[in-house]
Amino acid sequence: MNTVVNSPLLLEVPDIDHKHARPLPASCHPEFDIHCVFTRERSIDSFEKTMQEMSKRVVLGSMVVAGVVALAALADLVMGVPFSGSSHTRVMDIIFIICSAIVIYLSWTVLKEMS
Repeated sequence: MNTVVNSPLLLEVPDIDHKHARPLPASCHPEFDIHCVFTRERSIDSFEKTMQEMSKRVVLGSMVVAGVVALAALADLVMGVPFSGSSHTRVMDIIFIICSAIVIYLSWTVLKEMS
């Protein structure tokens, strides 16, 4: 008489297909070797961590670019240095400063959410 025992170790492991996940070694079979399952999960976790770091870098980069644009527009309003400083560019300078402030605020909010 054969009895089947339902054990978590006997369950079939779904094959997770991610583009950047490390491939399993040829000698590793996820249904029989528990080490292979942990190796695959660890590679997926490291991929997610890398993507989070990249997202933070992109947000910080947009924050820096918005700050540089705001400084250039402010310098043009005050001294007329980077651009002409004429009355034609004053409206654009004010719009650049407002938009830069919005981007910096949104970036700051996203960084707080990510932490």
